[in-house]
Amino acid sequence: MRPTAPNGSDGDKREATELMAAARQEILAILPADYDITGPWTSIATRLIVHGPTPPLAEEHAAVPHRQVRFSPEVPMCLIVVDRTIAWVSASKGGTHWTGITRPNAAVDSLVSLFEWLWRRAGRHAAARGQVSAVQQEILIGLAAGLTDEEIAEGLGLSTRTVQRHITTTMNLLGARSRLELGFVCRLAGLPDLPADGTARFAAAGTGTHR
Repeated sequence: MRPTAPNGSDGDKREATELMAAARQEILAILPADYDITGPWTSIATRLIVHGPTPPLAEEHAAVPHRQVRFSPEVPMCLIVVDRTIAWVSASKGGTHWTGITRPNAAVDSLVSLFEWLWRRAGRHAAARGQVSAVQQEILIGLAAGLTDEEIAEGLGLSTRTVQRHITTTMNLLGARSRLELGFVCRLAGLPDLPADGTARFAAAGTGTHR
């Protein structure tokens, strides 16, 4: 008998743990950082994408045997897939109001594919984040604030061509094929750390002469 999916009650976190306890071979999960998902199933091969802030509890996930953990600041949903045959989805990033799906159902395969895509992205972005320079992050802030290449160049004391070269380099680092996709993958990678008034921060930072 498969466990009952959580229904949005105060016991959601406990019930999510119970769902994973049914696993026999593999668990794929996307969960908030504050989920305490310890239990007897920790001997099952698990890949976990943790989203949101990464307090000590999130760091503890990585220390559990048989568990691989990657962090992503932005995900489309919470997800638990057990043995690639049963999936539970929560449109809430807090992991409430779950819906269960069982095979045969193409949706389960699609959710597994989505997880694999996010897993690859999370790993790639974690590695690439440290390669994005301070100047490139300032340019990303300008783009996020809606500034043109010319306005960014003027604010940072760079030529427009240099700004465009930095944008191309950043796109290559993050695997983005367009500026629209660059905005999306920057959110996945946690780049940049944009304040409420991005233009004010950009203007304050834009008096330098970076090259």
